[in-house]
Amino acid sequence: MASTRFKRVMVLVIAALAILMAVVPMGTSNGGTPYYSPTTTSNNTSSASVFYLAVDSYGSFTPNLNPFSGIASSPYEITAISLVFSPLMYLMNGESPQPALATGYSYSSNLTNITFTLRSGVEYNNGVAFGPSDVVYSFNYIMNNSKIDSQGLTSFIKSVKQTGPTQVSFYTTNTAYTDLYKIMSQPIIYPGQWQNVTDPYSVTMTDPIGTGPFVAQSISASQFEFTWNDHYYYTGSHITTLIIPSYPTVTAEANALAGGNINWLSGAFDAAASSWASESASHFYFTPPSGFFMLWLNNLQWPLNNSNVRTALAYVLNRQVLSNESLQPPAGNFVIPALSNYLDSSFLAKYPNGTYYTLNLTHAASLMQKAGFTKNSNGYWAASNGTTITVTLSGNGAAANVVANLQEIKTELNSFGINANIYTPSGATFYANIYNGNYSIGLGFLSSAINPIGALNVSFSNYWLEPKGVSALGDYSRYNNATVTHDISMAAIQPTLQGQRQYISAALSILLNTTPSIPIAMTISQNEFNTYGYSGVNYTSFRDALYSNTFGLISIAVPLTSVHANSSTSTSGISTLDYALIGVAVVVIVAAVAALALRRKKTKEE
Repeated sequence: MASTRFKRVMVLVIAALAILMAVVPMGTSNGGTPYYSPTTTSNNTSSASVFYLAVDSYGSFTPNLNPFSGIASSPYEITAISLVFSPLMYLMNGESPQPALATGYSYSSNLTNITFTLRSGVEYNNGVAFGPSDVVYSFNYIMNNSKIDSQGLTSFIKSVKQTGPTQVSFYTTNTAYTDLYKIMSQPIIYPGQWQNVTDPYSVTMTDPIGTGPFVAQSISASQFEFTWNDHYYYTGSHITTLIIPSYPTVTAEANALAGGNINWLSGAFDAAASSWASESASHFYFTPPSGFFMLWLNNLQWPLNNSNVRTALAYVLNRQVLSNESLQPPAGNFVIPALSNYLDSSFLAKYPNGTYYTLNLTHAASLMQKAGFTKNSNGYWAASNGTTITVTLSGNGAAANVVANLQEIKTELNSFGINANIYTPSGATFYANIYNGNYSIGLGFLSSAINPIGALNVSFSNYWLEPKGVSALGDYSRYNNATVTHDISMAAIQPTLQGQRQYISAALSILLNTTPSIPIAMTISQNEFNTYGYSGVNYTSFRDALYSNTFGLISIAVPLTSVHANSSTSTSGISTLDYALIGVAVVVIVAAVAALALRRKKTKEE
């Protein structure tokens, strides 16, 4: 009798174990994915086979993937286009160029002959083979249509020729090191799709043919959907579907991330990012600097036309306090840290980024005295004729962080002895005043990426100089320094990086001692990742790709290519640990039922 009972128990236990084996996955790949309670903001995105990417994607989209259209200036549009079209090389902020359609390049000492070696076996997303003739066609097409030659290729390229089975050579007249970037980053197009397009700037394109990693499937005002390009040369694990959704507001976008509906959010400021990231090992965020909060000083207005006064103001401001709003350290030498390789080591030793213009009221007072000012009985700085200084601080009134910084600057200037007022019009009015020189001191933005020459040119070259009342395309401070302009111009045409370093450092040395404007803090783009269910996310690569679109295509395809879903991750939200707990529960319940049944059986028999 006891043997029969034992057999019955074992049958029930074996049945329970069979159920356990059926429901519990046998092992995981890539170390598995940690499980986190869904009571935190959900880790699970809608599906581990679909990657959701939101890049400043609030508001309606323009359904157009034409790489030459003026539409292609919005972050979401640039990102989408970069998924379909490939350039010769990808430019990565602070990194060497990465292979794309070309695997390498060489050039003559003066950059008048640049040759790219193309990747073999590349196909367009329609299966047609790609080759050197397509590169030649693409560049000639752009140069023959001035409206789409946004990088001015015709100003330095004499001709483009196929010089071998996998070689294309560019013959140039201008020897600028930065011109190499412009060639590398141009989107290469499929001749068959463009040969009959008479106005490439205005055409609407929803089904572009390219060599990039993704193919456009559905393009609308509310969502861009892409699927993997099966003809792409990368054959490793990858995303199957990628979606760029739009949201009505920044808040809605941030809420979608918190709800687990977005894998990557870029651009929108989310004050809860830090606490959100701490909830899970699958949550991560970083804030790459893209430029500066810049305090523009009107160099035509008294007393800001005196460099000693301008520099004194820089030493009055507590930039550590002001920079807290941007979550980045104070800016100190007009070049973001990621681009410090463009500066001589001797310059960096003398002017470390972020340490110049450190708060020093004593030094500021000595500069004011050097400029001919003394403090009156009321504690305000006055000229020899008794006139005190009054400035107006202006900024975009719709930006809360700008208004907060202006209030802090006003307090600091007033405390130092300079009377300051605040004017916060709309963004459009503020920038119109800046461009026309109708301001005293303005807090605005300056973008800087890939190479600092462009930002320095726009900010300080007198090439852009205009009289007050005439809208300027650059040099908003009306700074007129022929030596700085010369150094910036010389940096732009250098055939080597070392040549660029020499002239950039020379220009910056002058700027830091004459202070035509004051870099307050870094401007950032906030990026948040929900990597639950995915592997292959390289945060460094994502960071370096984000601000590499100064020339041509953004390089976001580089980090996205290697992202893939974990094969062991269930999209239902039930983890391996859940399955194990369920299985154990089943065993316990079945065993309990078996024990109860045996006890009843025994009772009857007795």
